[in-house]
Amino acid sequence: AGTVSGIIDTNTTWTLANSPYQVTGHVTVNPDVTLTIEPGVRVVFDHYMGLWVNGNLQATGTVDLPIVFTGSTEQNGWWRGIYVQSAGSATLVHVQVAYGGYWDGAGVWKTGAGALTLQDSTLSHVAGDGLRVAAGYSNFTSTNNSFHHNSNGVRVGVNVSFDDDTSTFSDNSAHVYLDGGTITEQVTWNLNPAYSFFVSSHLTVGEAGQLDILPGTVVKFAQYAGLWVDGRLDVSGTAIGPVYFTDWRDDTVGGDANMDGTATTPAVEWWRGFYVRNAGTAHLENATVRYAGYWDGMGILKSGSGSLTLNDTTIQHATGDGLRVADNSGTVILENVTLANNSSTGLRLTNAGPVTGQGCAFQNNGAYGILQEINDSFGYTGNTFNGNGLAGVGINGGTRTTNMTLSPEGNPFRVNEHVAVGAGATLTIQPGVRVEFAQYKGLWVDGTLSAVGSSTSLITFTGTTETAGWWEGVQVRNA
Repeated sequence: AGTVSGIIDTNTTWTLANSPYQVTGHVTVNPDVTLTIEPGVRVVFDHYMGLWVNGNLQATGTVDLPIVFTGSTEQNGWWRGIYVQSAGSATLVHVQVAYGGYWDGAGVWKTGAGALTLQDSTLSHVAGDGLRVAAGYSNFTSTNNSFHHNSNGVRVGVNVSFDDDTSTFSDNSAHVYLDGGTITEQVTWNLNPAYSFFVSSHLTVGEAGQLDILPGTVVKFAQYAGLWVDGRLDVSGTAIGPVYFTDWRDDTVGGDANMDGTATTPAVEWWRGFYVRNAGTAHLENATVRYAGYWDGMGILKSGSGSLTLNDTTIQHATGDGLRVADNSGTVILENVTLANNSSTGLRLTNAGPVTGQGCAFQNNGAYGILQEINDSFGYTGNTFNGNGLAGVGINGGTRTTNMTLSPEGNPFRVNEHVAVGAGATLTIQPGVRVEFAQYKGLWVDGTLSAVGSSTSLITFTGTTETAGWWEGVQVRNA
């Protein structure tokens, strides 16, 4: 057995023959120096002591002979941890790191430009994060590790990728804890669907940033937190590996991340939602967004000149609108999207620009499947509207200045304010359409109204309440 402390300034090997090594003072591996630890070596740290790596640490154990870093007393937070910093690098394979976390709250902490490889290892009983990778220092690889009985299994700073669907987590306060901030480079999130990322505070994908979220990943948000996209968001779920964005308390996906059993349950208005804005673009495929709507009352808000594409995606259980498109000039394409069980509206259009949808289902929303301003457009044909509280489509008042077609798939249409068909515009109402008018409201035609039903497929203009004199009627006037 040997005792070690101080600075290591020449290449050094800690051998199995001299194990265990008792760390009686802080140990620092200098730049351009390698500390090699043989399989089976046990490194025991006295109270408050730690290991700093400015050079290179090579700790490669085996299944039968793991390398152990532990405290002289098996108590969480007994010793500092392993710090891989500056240009320092480390390879940790078949190692066990336990009972660290004093002072900085990390068992292994990665900063600097050097590389960290962590593989087939266990990080446990840390008073803080089993592994922490500081903001911007994502030159690391994690594979087949076990993180258990830590405050957080892993904590990653902004601009850090965590791409590991092979590791396991148990009895941590969070599986992978994500710091807030602004992403300014390409970042990847990937995790086994049995576990979840925890977005701890507001996160922005900056203009130069890109966030790629891989199949099967579950992302849970702290209360009130949200995601802003000024750069690019690419969510590439699959039919067998969908991606979820949900309430921290949602145990139906990503495990019981907050470790409280059934004591808490998810609910609307927990987190903010997505904001795709300015020139930001987003593509979501096979994704579910639910339980958002705090503050602005929506699950996803699209504005600005960028594009939004949703394929095989569900937005549900939001306070307010599932998807709101407002002050938008970019393209919005919805294919096989379900907007369901949102407290007000599935899709809200306000100065929405070009929005198209096919194969979409607007179901069981509190008020409308779609609520739009008079000069917004959506092709209702090819989509379904069922169980919405007031109407399939709600139309607010004003003068329509371009052509518009109402098809029976959007039934019933509810006109909330006076509506006029402007000179030069044509309103086409297809057979089978039902249009309901709010009290005292009416339809004025200064352009063209074409409402041609059939004996078996009537067009109906009526009041929201079937009382004589309820609404004003249809006035054909001027030219």
